[in-house]
Amino acid sequence: MTIQKAYISNLSPVWPVSRQEAILAGIDATIYRDELPSAERRGYRVDGLPERGQMLRPSSREAGQIIFVASIGVLARNAEDLMLVLAQIAERKATIRDLSAKIDIKPNATTKDLNVVTKVFIEARKRAIESERGKTGGQKSGGLRAQLAKETAVKFEGEWQDFKKTNQQIAKDSGLSVNTLKLYLGRRAEARARYLGKLKRGTHTARSAEQDEMADIPYLYLMHREDGVYKIGFSSNPKQRALDLRHQFKKRFKIVQTWQRRDAYRVEKFAHNILKKRLHLESEGWETFKAPRKVLIAAIEEAIRRIECPTKQ
Repeated sequence: MTIQKAYISNLSPVWPVSRQEAILAGIDATIYRDELPSAERRGYRVDGLPERGQMLRPSSREAGQIIFVASIGVLARNAEDLMLVLAQIAERKATIRDLSAKIDIKPNATTKDLNVVTKVFIEARKRAIESERGKTGGQKSGGLRAQLAKETAVKFEGEWQDFKKTNQQIAKDSGLSVNTLKLYLGRRAEARARYLGKLKRGTHTARSAEQDEMADIPYLYLMHREDGVYKIGFSSNPKQRALDLRHQFKKRFKIVQTWQRRDAYRVEKFAHNILKKRLHLESEGWETFKAPRKVLIAAIEEAIRRIECPTKQ
């Protein structure tokens, strides 16, 4: 006999409890419910979701289990927390059924399946974060979007200057509007004039096609914070990212090592999963790690190996 359970939480502002209840209505399942005060939703404790812990407690029963959720976005605080939950669920040979996304996460899920699930979760959390920022920090959210738009525009500065593509073609390639490109790169004729002026003065060094191609590839980074913890992430500009993190955490970050890879995002997720026992979650769900440097580098290199040679795992 299959055991049916359902989980409800108020972790996601775009999934109020009433909406979850409506979707789960009619399902014959034992319901576990975590409704936390706002301060606890923003923070993190290992035992901070007691009903989820109760739902996932070890059991000697061999019967299969299905855990229903309105959205995978209500099941965990962040992607790293989700990986821990999926591992617990797999150990119990249970299946998660996301009713809104219409997907099943089975205990024998492949790496490809988990990547899809993680993508669904991240998109759900992005919508939740955007919703929360829209309520409590519209100005801050606008600033973050502006920063991202500026970083994206700068990547297309070369094309903006050389006139080989039209404004509309560059806008389509970059995902930005023509007006946004003009805002950060200047009027196109003026940008071209500045570029030609640099060439004339000899202060501009033309990049090779290979350099142009590499410029668009992000970096996976390992950073050390002055209080002893490490951060693994990816960015198109690790140095700027270190400065941003210093401003955010009020602590100095130092780049230990970088790897320039097109699959930096996938490597980051693999490395985080390998290091889940070393995970150190902070307020707002930010992930850092406490481990010897050589252990972290080895985990990143192992993640790269697994992605490049999946059959040899």
